[in-house]
Amino acid sequence: MGIAFADLAAVTAYLARSNAEDYQALVENAGRLSAFVRAGGFTSHAISQAVADINRLK
Repeated sequence: MGIAFADLAAVTAYLARSNAEDYQALVENAGRLSAFVRAGGFTSHAISQAVADINRLK
């Protein structure tokens, strides 16, 4: 995961107000998300939604 910026000025502004704690929070969030992805979290959710959608059609 990353951060999307509209333009380089927005990147510059973000970097100017960021600090080591902000960066550490991003690292921790990326770690949690990557663990979720590796564990099949998105796949599990997609399958659950597909089953629910099929059941609604019955």
